[in-house]
Amino acid sequence: MIPRHPLTSRHIDIWLVFYQTIAGPELQAALLALLNDTERQQQIRFYRPDDRLRYLATRALVRTTLSRYAPVAPADWTFIPNDYRRPAISNAHAEARSLNFNVSHTRGLIALCAERLDGTVPLVTVRSVMPTVSDAPFAWTLLKRSP
Repeated sequence: MIPRHPLTSRHIDIWLVFYQTIAGPELQAALLALLNDTERQQQIRFYRPDDRLRYLATRALVRTTLSRYAPVAPADWTFIPNDYRRPAISNAHAEARSLNFNVSHTRGLIALCAERLDGTVPLVTVRSVMPTVSDAPFAWTLLKRSP
C-alpha cells in the first residue's frame, strides 16, 4: 500500500527521481505492470534504452505519486490528452479530479509537480524519491522532505 500524503490547495509538491537507479529487472517489471497497454506499447517504441527507462520511470512516478493523494491504485489511473496533448487525469473520483500534475525531465532526472486545483497561490515542497524493492511489488522510498 502506498502511504498517503496530505496535499492542500495551498501547496505544490515536487517529486524528483534519478531514474538511472532503476537498474534491476525485477523492479522494472514491477513498474511496467503499472502501465496500461497503450503506455507499454509506447515504451517499447523508444529506440534508446535510456529513453525507454525514462519513459517507464515517468509513467510509474505519475501513477504512484498521484496515488499518494487520492484513493486510486497506481494501475487504475486513467488519462486523456489536454489542450496541449499532455496527459490529464480522467478518473471520476472527486479527489482524483481535483489534482493537477506536470512532468519535466532531463537525462538522469525526472521532476513531477503535484497540486490541488482551487485557484490559490501555493507553497512548494520538494521531495526526492528513489525506487526500491520492498514487501510490495515496489515502493517509492522518501529520501528527503523539505517543509
